[in-house]
Amino acid sequence: MTVIQDQWTPFFAELEEKVNSAGRTSLLTGCIDAVHESALSNFGEFARGDMRPWYAEQLVSKSYARTVKRDFATLERSEEEREACEGTRWQGGQGAHLKDSFFTFGGGDSMSLANIADYASDHQNGEGVPRRPFFPVSEDGQLMPFMQSRIFQIADAHFQV
Repeated sequence: MTVIQDQWTPFFAELEEKVNSAGRTSLLTGCIDAVHESALSNFGEFARGDMRPWYAEQLVSKSYARTVKRDFATLERSEEEREACEGTRWQGGQGAHLKDSFFTFGGGDSMSLANIADYASDHQNGEGVPRRPFFPVSEDGQLMPFMQSRIFQIADAHFQV
């Protein structure tokens, strides 16, 4: 009697595990975490700036430097700046700084990352202030190429079986 070993069943079982609800949530969480990490990297003096052409412009802007009492561009605010904004729309969501106002929600087949600071869209989209985006998204709403590549890397790693 000849026995044919089934090599595909373990592969399909592992693949099914990667695409079931828990698997999709794991993949989406990894993607959202990468976007969040990228957004956070755009705060502070040593921000990566891989998508921030405004940094170069603001670095040489004497008026901007006077406004923020610094000689470099940043979305990070000092304690003094935070105190000056208390009670204004620039205070941030729930009294937090823009950097501290990220919120992830959803699950299963859908997850989102938002910034709940009242003035987040002002910076991201240039509404009433110079455009200083922190999310890795282009003006037309698409993920920046470097972020698309990172998401594909995460997906590739997730589906390794």
